[in-house]
Amino acid sequence: MRAVTAVLGRLGGTISRWRRNPVLIKELRGRIRGKRAYQILAGYLGLLGLFLSMVYSVYTSEVSYTANAQAMLLMGQVIFWSVIGAEMMMVIFITPSLASGAISGERESQTFELLRTTLLPARALVWGKISAIMIFVVMLLVAASPFVAISFLFGGISPVELAVMHEMLLVTAFGFGAVSLAFSARSRRTSTASLLSYAFALIMTGGVPIATLAIATIAANVFAPTGGMLQSLGTQWGAGADYVIMSVLSTNPFATILVTGGAWVSDGSIWMLRLQSFTGGSLFSFPSPWLPYTAFYLLMGLIALELAIRWVRRPMD
Repeated sequence: MRAVTAVLGRLGGTISRWRRNPVLIKELRGRIRGKRAYQILAGYLGLLGLFLSMVYSVYTSEVSYTANAQAMLLMGQVIFWSVIGAEMMMVIFITPSLASGAISGERESQTFELLRTTLLPARALVWGKISAIMIFVVMLLVAASPFVAISFLFGGISPVELAVMHEMLLVTAFGFGAVSLAFSARSRRTSTASLLSYAFALIMTGGVPIATLAIATIAANVFAPTGGMLQSLGTQWGAGADYVIMSVLSTNPFATILVTGGAWVSDGSIWMLRLQSFTGGSLFSFPSPWLPYTAFYLLMGLIALELAIRWVRRPMD
């Protein structure tokens, strides 16, 4: 009982220190009181609403769903996955813009050295910055919840899907925000940090599928059980290639949404998948992509924050 009380006491103390973090308080006040926050929110909701209207119009022009219960369920799924995909795009686009100038902007405004001469530790500074970014992203997701709720009017969506997809959105924001914050801590100028942040986002969203396709093509030609260059090793090495391909694919936000959503719609599986081998072999089991995706982005984000803390402590070269 004493151990539980001690753990709860430490947790309460950590939360209390986090809430009193002066950087967090200053960032939240600055973001909410300025015009930029309302401009981002209005643009985010406006684009999301326009995209959803286009999806609805296209679907209703192709399918007469009013007299077909199955078509209505499909409509709910189309709306839900369209909104989640659009929100993912917005998170990937907006989060680097919020984080890339968080520390480099302090240098450009000549307030960084003043912050470093205070008693505020580098860890509190970095975690205050990323906390403010995450709170702002949560506000965006909450503001967009009415669009997601429309899908429940048609049906076909479960609370589990809703929870998993929003967990993915938050993890994505944390990963991209932490990496952008690390670039901001390492760069002298916000323009450099922004360029690096969006280059990283482009690699993770566009480069990963290309790399996955290349690996799958090579594996199919080299390790295929029949006709492969190394067909004698096809079963053993082909199975390894399957796991490598799925592991790489599970780092891409949109591929993870597609595979996770497709598996849920087809067979109701949210934890494990049974997939056809990319090398032409038998079926193989793999965790649902959102699980390795979550682990990867959490680990990447924590490593990026530790690097940011180290670069904040160290004077610029």
